[in-house]
Amino acid sequence: ANRCPFDLGLPRQLYTAAARYSGIIHAWRVISSLNALNHFGFSFEQILEMTRAANMAVKQGSNRAVKIIEISNPWGEYYATTPNTIPPL
Repeated sequence: ANRCPFDLGLPRQLYTAAARYSGIIHAWRVISSLNALNHFGFSFEQILEMTRAANMAVKQGSNRAVKIIEISNPWGEYYATTPNTIPPL
């Protein structure tokens, strides 16, 4: 029996969904546009940790799944006007 390696929160939900649908869904978009759409004001380190935790949760739930990290506006158009965002590259 697979057990969730995370306590509570989003990683646990991702793990549960990935484990449940591992035979049906083979690609997961684990993080999307957090670099440009940082409405909660997360720090760079927090964004990296969330990205790592999300990827690890999906990997634990579905070892063979493709994990997608979506970068919004890869040329950084948003960065000049929105100071609390992360440069894309």
